[in-house]
Amino acid sequence: MSKNSGKYKLIVKRKNKKNLSMIVEAGTVIVSVPNYYTDDLVQDYVDSKEKWIQKQLDKEKLQPKFVEKNFLNGEKFRFLGKEIYLNIEIGDKNQVDFENDIISVRVKDNLEIKDTLKNWFKNQADEIFTKKTVEFCKILEIEYPKVNIKQYKTKWAQCKRKKLNDNFVYEVSYDWRIIQASLKVIDYIIIHELCHIKVFDHSKDFWSLVNYYFKETSDYKNWLDENAFSLYWETPTS
Repeated sequence: MSKNSGKYKLIVKRKNKKNLSMIVEAGTVIVSVPNYYTDDLVQDYVDSKEKWIQKQLDKEKLQPKFVEKNFLNGEKFRFLGKEIYLNIEIGDKNQVDFENDIISVRVKDNLEIKDTLKNWFKNQADEIFTKKTVEFCKILEIEYPKVNIKQYKTKWAQCKRKKLNDNFVYEVSYDWRIIQASLKVIDYIIIHELCHIKVFDHSKDFWSLVNYYFKETSDYKNWLDENAFSLYWETPTS
């Protein structure tokens, strides 16, 4: 099942899970269901959420339109909230240079442009997010957690914990694509995740803590909700 009467693209993912979940991204409805769910059960679930789906689709129409990246000379990208332009060169080794809002990607083969560029963004994210995490840990007076750089489908970051010798050990993961957003957005996401080390839920106490350390929480939370597509390079996949 991949379509819903032509009104929108529907992707169904069957997983070893008990719960149902649904998200809307770039005009695509992605449904996760238990392995035993038949197509009829899936359709019943989708039909029951029709009003919610339409509300999300209407909301997306008011947001900046998603534009898939083609990795061509002169194409526009974003880095730390600013527009930058791609310059492609063919050379004997893969290399990326960034100067004066121009990101020059030198590759041996055009097929390597996307991966080479993505690796550069990931490395920048790792360096900047790690540095900022250290800075904010000092401000929050918490122990520095392990930091990972990943790419998520339904979130921008995650704080995980596990028990070790009667104490919790924390790990924070950030989606590399956040490096395209402004420093204020990056600060909000990092503070949000680090506050989970003090309050491991989304209770009122948690949001009070986030707002204490980041006064503009609602502004940048809303920015993420409204501009998520500007950080995507490709459409959601099955």
